[in-house]
Amino acid sequence: DLLLSIADVSVPENSGPMVFTVTQSEASIVDTHMTCQTSVGTATAGTDYTALAAFDFIIPANLTSADQSVSLTGESLFESPETLIFSCTSPLNTDRAVSFTDSSAIGTISNDDAAPTLSVPNQSVTEGTATVTFTGTLSAAAGTTITVTHRSVDGTAVSTTPNPDFVADPPTDWVFAAGETVKTVVISIVD
Repeated sequence: DLLLSIADVSVPENSGPMVFTVTQSEASIVDTHMTCQTSVGTATAGTDYTALAAFDFIIPANLTSADQSVSLTGESLFESPETLIFSCTSPLNTDRAVSFTDSSAIGTISNDDAAPTLSVPNQSVTEGTATVTFTGTLSAAAGTTITVTHRSVDGTAVSTTPNPDFVADPPTDWVFAAGETVKTVVISIVD
């Protein structure tokens, strides 16, 4: 019997296409046909890759494998890796029995964009002001959640007794949702 399998693959998003290889355990004197297609994993068809509707895939006679390319759509958005599925069914070889040991593969589109950087400008207030607001800004929007932990640190102004200048900001997370670029924290000033 001929045995078929499809290997998983991982490709950076801007270096596509993604190439899936269907392997046959040995060559046959006739073509091996099967029906293959892509389906959605965490990647979005039409946005991250070009979907392939069910089609006749062939491993030609006298060969032990064949490749199928899936076009990727690159962008410059930092994001988590995304996946798509390439699967095949109904193998047919008119000379020998044929079956799958692995009929689907996961294609991982890995991120190749730099993570945004965070900037938090210094702030200055006059004594008697009730609060000071610090604004954290990402250099670019991301396609995934970014979490940054912030806290206050004593300098020449202190948050410790007996004469605190401000109320300490304990370690707290800024959670930037996908597409979000600005977060603020308000520190209370002690008069």
